[in-house]
Amino acid sequence: MAAPCQPARSGFTLLEVLAALALCVLLASVAATATTLSASASRRAVRLQDQALRLRALHAQARLRPETLPDLAVPTPGLPWRVDLDERFTPAPVPKNPPPRLLGLPPDPPPPRRWRLLTLHSPGSDHVPSIPPVQLAILETSP
Repeated sequence: MAAPCQPARSGFTLLEVLAALALCVLLASVAATATTLSASASRRAVRLQDQALRLRALHAQARLRPETLPDLAVPTPGLPWRVDLDERFTPAPVPKNPPPRLLGLPPDPPPPRRWRLLTLHSPGSDHVPSIPPVQLAILETSP
């Protein structure tokens, strides 16, 4: 006696389809998060590079034309960066072996050092996070 032929079952069960769909949703959310984070990191890197270039320009300006530094503290409408200027005086180090003076008078104390502190603040926006301010301390070498 011959066994009756059973039709072959083809297709996926509902559980398999739902598992595959959940896996696709998980992979899409991971890919979207990675794309968003990489775009944010790219914008931050561009802002840090811009900040580094501005710091170099500020340092060069302070060395070549220190009289223009007070103008930097005035905000410029076209530039979103803000520069704060502060001056501090610190006592100069006393030399260990001062040169001998005539008439046995004590040597004059060295003049205080003048530091110019430039603080570069970056603007913040909704799309680009603000980066922390950077301070540049410049020791004035001229009397």
